[in-house]
Amino acid sequence: MILSPSDDSYVHESNGAKNYGDAASMYVKTDASQTRYSLLKFNLSSITGTVTNAKLRVYGSASATTTLTASQTTDSWAEAAVTWANKPPIGTAVGSVVMNTTAAYYEIDVTAYVLAQAAGDAVVSFVLSESAGKYTTLNTSENSSNKPELIVTN
Repeated sequence: MILSPSDDSYVHESNGAKNYGDAASMYVKTDASQTRYSLLKFNLSSITGTVTNAKLRVYGSASATTTLTASQTTDSWAEAAVTWANKPPIGTAVGSVVMNTTAAYYEIDVTAYVLAQAAGDAVVSFVLSESAGKYTTLNTSENSSNKPELIVTN
């Protein structure tokens, strides 16, 4: 089963009150006063049975080799309202993938987290961060192609 995000956006530290929910791209960068995090939320209510495998797929590239990490977060944010000032907390890392300068789909195994969320409130949210302090660009669901996906096997 391929799920599309119900919400996706990014937040930018130096633009603390700005919302980017309608942007075609999300950005990730770890940098003093210029940090950006991307957020994705998926509704899991259409999943029946037990989740045996879940992969978060994002399309994009980085300006240099970096590790993109997906972390847990709360579901208390909305695409049209999230900003740096009201962003959800970053929780435990649930998976990561090495990205480079090649634009492609990159997959992160998030099975355990999705399994737990499917058994709970049936909504799963991720915060994406990166390790190298380099620009990482990812497509959003507003992009015309190569949108983010959560691929779930049950």
